[in-house]
Amino acid sequence: MSADADLLLPEGARLVHIGPFKTGSTAIQQALCDTRPRLVEHGVLYPGNGRRQMRPGWAVLQRSPRARSTPPIREWQVLLEEIEAFGPGRVCLSTEDFGSAGPEQAQRIVDDLGGSRVHVVAVTRRFDRLLPSYWQERVKSYDRRTYDQWLRAVLEGAPDDNAYRSFWASHDLAAMLSRWLPAVGPDRFHLIVGDETDRELLQRTFEAMLGLPDGLLRADAGPAPSNPSLTLGGTELVRRFNELFVEHDWPDRIYHQLMQRGAIRAMAAAPRSPHDLPIPQLPAWARERVDELGRKRLATIESSGISIVGDPASLVAGDSDVPAGDAATMPETVPLELAARALEGAIGGALELRAGRPQRQPVSPTLDEATGRELLHALLARVRRRLARQDEP
Repeated sequence: MSADADLLLPEGARLVHIGPFKTGSTAIQQALCDTRPRLVEHGVLYPGNGRRQMRPGWAVLQRSPRARSTPPIREWQVLLEEIEAFGPGRVCLSTEDFGSAGPEQAQRIVDDLGGSRVHVVAVTRRFDRLLPSYWQERVKSYDRRTYDQWLRAVLEGAPDDNAYRSFWASHDLAAMLSRWLPAVGPDRFHLIVGDETDRELLQRTFEAMLGLPDGLLRADAGPAPSNPSLTLGGTELVRRFNELFVEHDWPDRIYHQLMQRGAIRAMAAAPRSPHDLPIPQLPAWARERVDELGRKRLATIESSGISIVGDPASLVAGDSDVPAGDAATMPETVPLELAARALEGAIGGALELRAGRPQRQPVSPTLDEATGRELLHALLARVRRRLARQDEP
């Protein structure tokens, strides 16, 4: 058993992990998914059969990401039935969408899962570590802003700005606590302070809370989770496609299939080129604001009365070990291998869309009428035209 015995939740507890996004959630979700049968041997249920309880979460929240349909509430009810049938053991749920749940939604989730049996766990990271990776994640979801533009929107923008709302809906800790604490109270809200030097902190903490043997969610968890970030060149390639997507007014489901399921996945899995660059660290102009936000968050934690794992003081970057950069210059070229992988993924997504379409409903005149070969020729022709225009004096 874990040495952190004081973290052990009562028998029959329901641990609800609410993320938020880009705080290491994929790793712990993949570990729980890969060890699902062994968890049951230790009296722990990770319900469903996927990496996270995504669709039941969308169902109870009654919302879903762009280009996805909201599942019926029955999918949440089926999840509850599975939990009820499990019996007295501990249960763990994990989906980052719960991080932005409203107060009424949080209360319903807690009530449906057993009221006083529910414990909530969230993770928080230093902003100077979080923001660079979060930008590329937003670009993968339609955002067209450059790195510097996006940072200014998040750190200096107005609350009605979409980039501002999207980030702070999950990462405003004070707001998150105001939504969840009325439902569970501070003694059943657990905050893990991310430690960039301790990659096993989340797994070790979940083992302790769920009463699992040391190392079950680490060494024995199967293959490493696959959620790699894009490089700067890959992110810029997607961002510029996003501009074309809006320019041509293409349907959202085309973007989801060709880009999110096609090109983006292919680029993320591609070998890293020595000619590509990582997402830059925060520019110097953002550091003062980030330090201010870190101190504010620290004060929120210290006055909250919640259960804390880790050192909250580490959330204030101060004299950061991560050097500040200049305003990022977006690359004008990408490695050929990366471009080829993106094209491969997009074409694969297009062919999959055609093959899996349940009824003959035009996606768009071009895509519906084109064969796979015609689609490839059309894409290549468009690329050639754009390259020709760039070469013009």
